[in-house]
Amino acid sequence: MANEVLRLPSGIEMVMALLRYITRSAVKLTRAEITEQLLAYLPKEGGFLMETLAQEWIEEGKSIGFDLGKKEGIGQGIAAQQQTLLHLLQWRFPLSAEAQQAYTQQITRIHDLDHLVRLVNQLLISQDVTAFDQALTRYLPPGEETP
Repeated sequence: MANEVLRLPSGIEMVMALLRYITRSAVKLTRAEITEQLLAYLPKEGGFLMETLAQEWIEEGKSIGFDLGKKEGIGQGIAAQQQTLLHLLQWRFPLSAEAQQAYTQQITRIHDLDHLVRLVNQLLISQDVTAFDQALTRYLPPGEETP
């Protein structure tokens, strides 16, 4: 049957679409099992088909890896900016332990990297902690208050 499908003008495309569906669906076949069966039934065309599928899987893996790496990198950037903000805050305006803890709780709730960068910039130009508090209030999630 597979040989008949391959002889059709769009046979390879049909098989590749079916294989993509199988590999992405909940069917409990491993890629090795699929490869073995394809090479058994499609010895001539199977190599080309598997090469194409392997390339697609590699590209899919790269895409997934890139997305995960980007997400992890952004998360690390956010954590670094939060720490920078807290260190600068303590350095610019020495705070009590309670105030430092309150700022830590608030700043760690901000997960927008651009907002954190703007807060660092604001902290560098604020003349007093009250001016910084006003800026912080703009970037806190709804329902948050400054210390």
